[in-house]
Amino acid sequence: MTKNKFKREAAPPVSLFFIVFISRLLVGFTASSAVLGTEYSADIAISIAAAAVTALCLSCAVIKMLENGKNVVDNAVLRRLYGLFYLFSGALSISKFALFSSAELHQEASTFVLGAFMIAACTYAASLGFEAISRFSALVFALTVIGVFGIAVASANKFESINLFPFMQNDSAAVLKNAAYSLCSTSEIPLLFVLRPRVNGKAGKPFCFAIVLSCLLSLLIAVVACGVLGNMASVSAYPVFELSQLARLGTGERPEAVFTALWIFAVFLKISVFLYCAALCFGKTQNRKKCVACGLAMLGATALILYTRLYS
Repeated sequence: MTKNKFKREAAPPVSLFFIVFISRLLVGFTASSAVLGTEYSADIAISIAAAAVTALCLSCAVIKMLENGKNVVDNAVLRRLYGLFYLFSGALSISKFALFSSAELHQEASTFVLGAFMIAACTYAASLGFEAISRFSALVFALTVIGVFGIAVASANKFESINLFPFMQNDSAAVLKNAAYSLCSTSEIPLLFVLRPRVNGKAGKPFCFAIVLSCLLSLLIAVVACGVLGNMASVSAYPVFELSQLARLGTGERPEAVFTALWIFAVFLKISVFLYCAALCFGKTQNRKKCVACGLAMLGATALILYTRLYS
């Protein structure tokens, strides 16, 4: 009898590609001058490209280490520290989403309540296990790629190449700062330490392809936003969202509603994965009680981040 080489509570390599791609692409959705502290101009393409190359090098180093049987989460102390990192990274993403929702979608809604609802939903998703999350990732990937390319195509008639010049509106230090922000926002690399044992097959190529392709798509949408918005991109709170508002597929069409739905799906997937990984870091197995505890911890971190953000 042939021995089944596939593990339970695991997913195929393509699911890892979907999850990493979507998670990394979210960084480009929330980038703005307010976040970067620099001008949102065409030279952001250089920063994204530099961050992609550096992230790829770091990913190769991590993959090589895992192939040699060395995993930092095998250490009990480091495993818990990484668990705290996953919770903090998830709280940052939730805070960005909650601020976006209260600013652009419903200004009278409580920012904290919006974040709490999302964390509650993600906690339930994480408790279902990695297989369930990986199945949902295929749908989110397809919708996200179609939506992003759709918005780019719908904005083509408003694209003006003159808006991309002068190409270098930031000095070298600002370009490096933007590259550092993009690289430090690539929190998917630490996720590999936990997710690799739960992938049925080789994870190296899918992971690296996801990092590179997500950065390329972020670069594309950033350049399109600069070409359409011009100098207004630097004063916009969310340039990519404003780009979706200006895009038109036909009379009465509202692509920004589609983009918002895609953003919600992507955030939901990303936070669910972070909660799942955090639950695994505080024990050898994942269960609902650990997911709930991690969800409450992430909620507390989110409240702290929102408090310091809104009242600083």
